Amino acid sequence: MAQLLSCAIYICRDLTAEKKLARNIYVAPHKNEFSASMSVLLLNDKKLTQLPTVTNPQAMAKKFAANWREVNGLEVTGCAIEKIFYRPEHSCTVLYRLFFRNGERKPLDHWVTGKVFPSNRAGKRYQEAVAANHENNGTASIKQRSRQLEPVSFLSDLDMVVWAFPLDAKIVNLPAVISLEFVQEKINAHLAAFGFSANWRCANVELERVKYMPGKRCVLRYHARFQGPAGDTRDLTFYSKTYQDAKSRYHFEVLNAAYQQLRARNAIVQIPRLIVHLDEANTFWQEEWKGRPLIEVWETYDWNILFPRLAAAVVDLHCSEMQNLRRGPDLDEVLQVAVDDAVELFEMMPQLQPRLQPMLDRLAEVKNDLAKQPRPNVPIHGAMRLEQMLARDHEFAMVDFDALALGDPLADVAELTASLQFLELSQGKSRAPLAAVAELFYQSYAANVPWAGDRRRLAWYALAYWISKMYLACKNLDLAALAKLETAGIEIAEEWRKLI
Repeated sequence: MAQLLSCAIYICRDLTAEKKLARNIYVAPHKNEFSASMSVLLLNDKKLTQLPTVTNPQAMAKKFAANWREVNGLEVTGCAIEKIFYRPEHSCTVLYRLFFRNGERKPLDHWVTGKVFPSNRAGKRYQEAVAANHENNGTASIKQRSRQLEPVSFLSDLDMVVWAFPLDAKIVNLPAVISLEFVQEKINAHLAAFGFSANWRCANVELERVKYMPGKRCVLRYHARFQGPAGDTRDLTFYSKTYQDAKSRYHFEVLNAAYQQLRARNAIVQIPRLIVHLDEANTFWQEEWKGRPLIEVWETYDWNILFPRLAAAVVDLHCSEMQNLRRGPDLDEVLQVAVDDAVELFEMMPQLQPRLQPMLDRLAEVKNDLAKQPRPNVPIHGAMRLEQMLARDHEFAMVDFDALALGDPLADVAELTASLQFLELSQGKSRAPLAAVAELFYQSYAANVPWAGDRRRLAWYALAYWISKMYLACKNLDLAALAKLETAGIEIAEEWRKLI
């Protein structure tokens, strides 16, 4: 299994109070209670016996405080867990958000990534991490930007290697994109892209760290102040997205094409305007679209209005014309992902295999029949969930188009439907209302596209995605969802299977 860490990091620019941070940071609700399944996954992992501690934010606040106070005088005042990636008997990676004070007693916060190993491997992994850091010649600059945190640390009593942002072996341009001098220089080199004439200048820039996926990409938010020739000023906020390689250029171009197409159609769904691509940093800049994540506010809307409008927004995307998009996953690839995820899931929770294996067999049995049916080949988002949408009154914007491709539109519909239903497991929402709004969304969508809907194919995708979501609940140690995998998780999977 590939060693990938999916992290979500939200940092507020003004760190004068943790109360203000709480309004801007989403913290995954990892709790300290353990279901019977969690006891098997965590407490009985014979090679990673430290898991109950490293997944407990209160315990880790004390651990970090004890270790770092001796080194550099930092006073750790709190700790939150943003993300967990667990590989039974192999490793567990945890993204922490730390609150602390420096010698001036100023409240600060930072993100560190800790990875625990079996005791016979931990020391070697730490030495490898130190050697990699020295090879990159980044120690001094990274330590300074990390607000006195060592770039690589070792908590020997936990067999944990700790990396401080922005140390990243794969995203080598992170030190540049968090350098305000670099960013200001590039802004002034691209004034026209921001809509300013050459006699304007960027006088000041500040940044917030928004979303970080170690080894893959990083999203930052910049606040820039521009000054005109007559002394007048104007403030702008924009985002950057940095990738580990030059594929950032592809993502920039396809996203710009999507922006142009949807704008030309006066579409319901919007995409923030693309500003410029920085080839030397594998980074592109994009305007801010003021709104809130829909996953945070969707329950405040009238669902009978919201979901038909969401359906219309998805229709706009699917009916747009975009050139040079890559091919999206076909039925074989979707099935293979579900099978691979199920293998990992069964290793963690073998009691699920007798219930889910027949469902995998059914997916394989039906796939060839579905493959013979004609299917539209249109632009699809590839990760259609409420988390990927912003809302502002009754306007919507989509973000995170890394999976944008040409494919079956029902894959997007099924992903949104399955993600809605998964809220029963992850957030304790009631099943009946979730099923009702999912059906409302589908009916509104099907009534406005020029192709026929196929509930059987929709159910096939939804079941495949559902199995993957069950695996992700284990990999990310989503305690709320884990407690319901053997009950609601299986029940909903069975409902999809009956429709195939």
